[in-house]
Amino acid sequence: MRIGVDLDGCNLMFQVGVNMYLRLKGHDLKCDIYNYNFWRDWGWSDEKWMEFWKEGVEAGVIFNNAPFVGAVEALNNLHDAGHEIHIITHRGFADRPGLAEQLTEKWLDMRGYRYHSLTFSEDKTVVKTDVFVEDNLKNYEALNAVGTKAFLITRPWNEGVKVERRVRSIGEFSRRVLAMPK
Repeated sequence: MRIGVDLDGCNLMFQVGVNMYLRLKGHDLKCDIYNYNFWRDWGWSDEKWMEFWKEGVEAGVIFNNAPFVGAVEALNNLHDAGHEIHIITHRGFADRPGLAEQLTEKWLDMRGYRYHSLTFSEDKTVVKTDVFVEDNLKNYEALNAVGTKAFLITRPWNEGVKVERRVRSIGEFSRRVLAMPK
């Protein structure tokens, strides 16, 4: 099967990197994500957030925290079982074109992820997949609409929503995919 995987919110919590960069910059703020525009809770404009975000990516802090325990092994189990792993993430935005992409590829390789393709796109349907794990409800719905069997991984920003397929971890996603008929 062709398996699609989101990174942020599924394999790691990017707010860990955001919190590290907030501390480095001397901000007395904490990134506890319960919605997608959490910076507005701090009174920050979208422009201020994007500037902070770009600086943190360029500094190599944001996107550089550890994956969830067991995430690498879970995806590698799918890879080793003969499935194609396609990582599709919405990280490709910074002032230095290609930087987020380079940092992401380095991050995946340093942690031992085995995968077939890495795509940077807000549109998670851009790569044809049979199953997909995602934390964003809009992406989950879009994937299901094109015939992908999407799983919504439970996170604070989506836990109150009733969906057909939900998992609590990448490990659970991997076990459910491995149990599907080939």
